[in-house]
Amino acid sequence: MLKPDTMPLTRLANTALDRVRPTRAEAVERAMAFARSDLICYRAVSLLDLVELQNRTWNPLLDWLKQTHGAELKAGAGIAYVEQSPAALAALSRALETQGDFTLAAVSAAASLSGSLVIALALAAEHIDADAAFAASQLDEAHQRAKWGTDAEAAARSARIQAELKSAVRFLRLAGKN
Repeated sequence: MLKPDTMPLTRLANTALDRVRPTRAEAVERAMAFARSDLICYRAVSLLDLVELQNRTWNPLLDWLKQTHGAELKAGAGIAYVEQSPAALAALSRALETQGDFTLAAVSAAASLSGSLVIALALAAEHIDADAAFAASQLDEAHQRAKWGTDAEAAARSARIQAELKSAVRFLRLAGKN
């Protein structure tokens, strides 16, 4: 019996062929949803050590995004919605539209896993590796674990995310820039 959960590369290839290729505009729009509320644009308010860690980790990614794609995303403190400029969103949409079907499938998967299109694009561009992408996407969770200890369910979820990000990187390398 086939178990799709044990075949992440096949799942990504099927996504590229069945969901990205026939409906590219919708695939780009699904990925763009992460740009509109990107994880790295929402910073802690009162936990100064976490704020410092977020700034140290996420600001270079925002700088890279601006330099590479011409998209300047705004970050805010707290959970209030941060509206991104139409120019930044248009630049990100153009960046996604230029990706091949297989790359777009992997970028979308990485964005979904990390909560961040910025992290996903940096991963696809080899600006960061899977471990750095995982660490950047899990800053808040790591801070909570350090403070309160590890929850078995949360640890299992984190391990699954890390494995899936590594699979996305492997898929990107195997697919080339397609």
